[in-house]
Amino acid sequence: MTNVIKACIHKAYEKIRERRARRKTRRHSQCIQKVYEKMRELLALCEETDRYYTLPEGSKEQDISEYLENRLKDIRQEISASLSDPQICEQLTQIADETESFVMGCEIPGVVERWRRINPDILFFDCAFDLVEKCPDDYRQFCSGNVSAYYPDEKAVAERKKYFQAAMEKYGGKDISDVEDKAFQDELLRTLELVFRNDFGNK
Repeated sequence: MTNVIKACIHKAYEKIRERRARRKTRRHSQCIQKVYEKMRELLALCEETDRYYTLPEGSKEQDISEYLENRLKDIRQEISASLSDPQICEQLTQIADETESFVMGCEIPGVVERWRRINPDILFFDCAFDLVEKCPDDYRQFCSGNVSAYYPDEKAVAERKKYFQAAMEKYGGKDISDVEDKAFQDELLRTLELVFRNDFGNK
């Protein structure tokens, strides 16, 4: 076999491998997108279900716990059935765990620490801001004995005021309580998007 023929065969095999790699990447991208959409649909129900206390309209389940368990199970099945890459599967499983922690926790902001680091704006919904405003001394004393407690500084308080001023202009409302639910719903979905960008980039 001549060197020219060997080179042609090698080039043909390279093209085959490249096509297979592109198809595999495309399948992974489609799976990531599908899982993202399922998670987004679930998190988009936060406002409608009064922070997952009531069933969404049209659901077949008997209670909200059953509904959430079924949706989370569906997400996990999608991950395990569609992915052959163990790293991507592990990453998506982590996000599924973090999503479950939020929807089952019924707290605001309620997201895990990793999501807070990825999108610090979600912290504007922490009740710590109200406590600092209404009873600063008591809350400062509480934080001194609780290393995990969030204590917003003056800069954070000022940034939060600007944040909700923009939210009131966007949604219409005279104070934070008028727009808080809608603003949190949007920020929650933005956080999920940022998490997927952080973990998968342009995959």
